[in-house]
Amino acid sequence: MAFRLTRLLSPSGTRINPYRCPALTAASAAFSTSSRLFTPKFYSNPQEAVADVGEGSKLLVGGFGLCGIPENLISGLLATKVKGLTVVSNNAGVDDFGLGLLLKQGQIKRMISSYVGENKEFERQYLGGELEVELTPQGTLAERIRAGGAGIPAFFTPTAFGTLVHEGGSPIKYACY
Repeated sequence: MAFRLTRLLSPSGTRINPYRCPALTAASAAFSTSSRLFTPKFYSNPQEAVADVGEGSKLLVGGFGLCGIPENLISGLLATKVKGLTVVSNNAGVDDFGLGLLLKQGQIKRMISSYVGENKEFERQYLGGELEVELTPQGTLAERIRAGGAGIPAFFTPTAFGTLVHEGGSPIKYACY
């Protein structure tokens, strides 16, 4: 079914030009994804950019595999030595690159990711009970991120049907401190 806006009428019945009506312009601007209220901020170094990341923060780290990851921001976090991070990313890097560097330094407490296969330090910490892990299928991870950004508190996915999750179990292993 297609909808079409044929005309807008004011309370007095006169036609309104939506491009000249301040109330409509303000209302439509409120739904815009860009805003003039927030101007970009430029930092002179990575440490300055991550200075407000505190103990126990949750970080959403972009990239796919080792491509497109924020290498400089990861190096900034290494310098801050902030601990207890929960990191949401599709992977955990490798031993000497990407998030693997933060793992090696013991800064990540919990990983929420879809792939963790090529990181020996990740494996060691997980099996040793030092690292909490929540494995999430790639499509579900992407939808969780999208839904969270849109303010949607929950959504349904049949991904876990017939698995431990479906039967009331939990795929999350918590760290033992």
